[in-house]
Amino acid sequence: MTDREELAGFATGVVGKVTPIAAAGDEGRVNRRLIRALADEGLLPRLFPRRAGGTREAGVSAADLCVVRESLGWASTLAENAIAIQTLGAYPIVL
Repeated sequence: MTDREELAGFATGVVGKVTPIAAAGDEGRVNRRLIRALADEGLLPRLFPRRAGGTREAGVSAADLCVVRESLGWASTLAENAIAIQTLGAYPIVL
């Protein structure tokens, strides 16, 4: 299993846990409970290098972000959007 396949599997496992939180959010508002749950389940930290507060030894690639977004999007577009906002916005800063 490649690192990306493992990351996709991890994201799929997380989305099953956070989908109810995503669905409980208010439309048009940032669902901070969802973002917290994504962090608490370990998905957000896996997308950032240690020097930026994450758990990755090396930097994250755009392909890794796409793999995670795809994995989440199959089950919850709300969770996928939350990850997109958190990671794509920070990605250029933590490079």
